[in-house]
Amino acid sequence: MENGEPNIHPESLPEASLTRARRGISPVWIVPIAALVAGIWLVYKAVVERGPVILIHFDNAEGIEAGKTHVKYLNVDVGKVTSVRFAPAGSGVEVEVQMAQGTESRLTDTTRFWIVRPRLEATGVSGLGTLVSGAYIGMDPGTGGADLREFTGLGEPPRILSHQSGSIFTLLASDVGWLSVGSPVYFRSIQVGSVVSYGLSEDHSHVLVEVFVESPHDRFVDVNSRFWIVSGIQVETSSEGVQIDVESLAALATGGLAFSTPEAPGARGAVPDDHLFTLFNTRRESEERPVVGTNPYLVYFNESVRGLSPGAAVEYRGMRVGTVRSILPVHRTLPGDVRIGVLLGIDPQLLPFETGSTLPPGLERRVEWVQRLTDSGARVQLKTGNLLTGQKYVDIDIYPNAEPETVVTDMGYPVVPSTPGPLQGITDSVVSILARLDAVPVDAMGAELNTALASLNGSARQLESLLTKVNAEAGPILRNTSRASEELAGLMEEATGAARQFESTLQTLELATSADGEVGHEALQALRELGAAARAIRAVAEYLERHPEALISGKR
Repeated sequence: MENGEPNIHPESLPEASLTRARRGISPVWIVPIAALVAGIWLVYKAVVERGPVILIHFDNAEGIEAGKTHVKYLNVDVGKVTSVRFAPAGSGVEVEVQMAQGTESRLTDTTRFWIVRPRLEATGVSGLGTLVSGAYIGMDPGTGGADLREFTGLGEPPRILSHQSGSIFTLLASDVGWLSVGSPVYFRSIQVGSVVSYGLSEDHSHVLVEVFVESPHDRFVDVNSRFWIVSGIQVETSSEGVQIDVESLAALATGGLAFSTPEAPGARGAVPDDHLFTLFNTRRESEERPVVGTNPYLVYFNESVRGLSPGAAVEYRGMRVGTVRSILPVHRTLPGDVRIGVLLGIDPQLLPFETGSTLPPGLERRVEWVQRLTDSGARVQLKTGNLLTGQKYVDIDIYPNAEPETVVTDMGYPVVPSTPGPLQGITDSVVSILARLDAVPVDAMGAELNTALASLNGSARQLESLLTKVNAEAGPILRNTSRASEELAGLMEEATGAARQFESTLQTLELATSADGEVGHEALQALRELGAAARAIRAVAEYLERHPEALISGKR
């Protein structure tokens, strides 16, 4: 040992042995490998479970953002907008949507899409939740239909969703008034539905209003149900006082409809798909005028139609069976005269000639129906319904003595025969009497009477002359006879006096009955006054025809 250090020989040192380490996967790689496997699985799952991609066309993309805007059904996310671009044609936009898995069967030609955003309508405010969450696309899958992947979005939210059960009914109205899409429908003051649409009929003569009544309330609607408008406040006066009817505050502000179903004999039946209900203006009108589907008919009047207006009643013996649709703006010329045409809407079910039958709207069948009416003696007549206002209505009645007529058509409508009204009948009778009086030959009759009296007077003079001659020749003989002969002579003188008296009477009668005599003058004067009276009656009848209210208020 040197310097305190031990002596170590290299030979005594052990030799190190070298061995190669076994190669393997380092634990460091476990985490990235697991992340890679999870990513692959997620990609596979996303690809496998991804729903279909659809394309929706909208007029504009207000409130829609790619990657943010969702598609919802019953407030559940079922898709997301992936891109928004202009439509190739330059009108509107195309929205591409990635739908969730499981929606394939709900994407059919009955599926509807629309943008849900805040909307202020007459019936209220909708979509307020989008003020915070933003706009989204609403979806209604519909029922049935063929698969579809390209859709056209609605401009307005649909009023009836596929999961809502109920029935749609069509109403026939003259105008919509305060009604709008979404206006409520009430039954016994409870809202049971709403107005879903309205538009003009094919001939533009009426407005067709479609209403949806929710189940189970729709089972209370049958063919006898009556609908009326409940907009605003309705004030009616009657013998019981003043009645004010307000359905609800919502109806007061936005308008609405109501219906009732009166009790009718027999069981309630289902409403046919093509059935049209009449929409009345008030509840009282629906109760007093239960006129439903009407068919058009034409009638011509010879007389004035002043006081008749569209909407006037068509009645059969006091029962309303139809309505005056319009008065033609031009005169129609028929053989021999000029008449004014009036278009009527008549419900054939309310007349007693087609009980229990359904009349098809074809022209040929309507002509046959009118011909049966005509053959039974039915005629149309204008009558005054209100003497104060002069308003008229059309009346249908049976006239057994009416002459047979053949029904014709004009302008595509059957023409119903008419008969003059009461005042027109009086006027015609007066005119007929005046015509007959004018035809009486008063002057000729007076001349013939004078001739007859002159002939009678001549015969009396001849008799007087004969009696005078007999008296002159028989006088000497009678004076030489016996007392009996004297009595005979006296008798002859008495006969002569009687003859003279008769001649005087005839002369007096001739003077009295001549044109210058007292009786003849009075007779002629009476005939002239009778003619003047007839002309006055005619003038009064014509004035009453123009002003029937004069019977109460007097001549203006």
